[in-house]
Amino acid sequence: MNTHYSLLFLIILIPAVSFSCADSLTSSIVCNGAAFVSSSLISQGQTYAAEFFASDLAVLIRTLNLDTEPKTQTIINATGPLGIDEYSSLTREYEKDSPLCIFEDTRNRTDSGSQVRTLGLLDQGEYSSSRSVAKELTAFTAVNGSGIIQIRAGTEDKNRTTSMKADILGDMNMTEHLTLGGS
Repeated sequence: MNTHYSLLFLIILIPAVSFSCADSLTSSIVCNGAAFVSSSLISQGQTYAAEFFASDLAVLIRTLNLDTEPKTQTIINATGPLGIDEYSSLTREYEKDSPLCIFEDTRNRTDSGSQVRTLGLLDQGEYSSSRSVAKELTAFTAVNGSGIIQIRAGTEDKNRTTSMKADILGDMNMTEHLTLGGS
């Protein structure tokens, strides 16, 4: 009986989502085995790539809105091993406000870029992530579990370079919010 209602719900939901949201993907996976998901977006100045795997009993929910301002959201809860590799970057060119000089680039532009990468391997736990690659690169990460997480972030803008590294090992409950490359 429940499978009939679930099938009817999907038959109604899929066309409604297809017509209402251009370039978006929402997936929900519940498994008691292994799940491996991968997704990527490469656009002019915008990059997002992610690979996740989970085994044993796991729930994985992922939403990708890939319009002009790409946004992603991922939630994973696993009772067994959980692997995370998530990367996003934003690159822009700015006009310089300086007189021409023989040693300057003839295009009279300077590049700026920001990037965030999260790598992890958990024995078990919960991983939640939200990324936006629009006017600025924003990344929110929350982890509650046991294992190892590495976060690398950096930005280059005109004459300034900023970098951040975080390595967490063991039992953890961490949250991190980054905003990089704002005008």
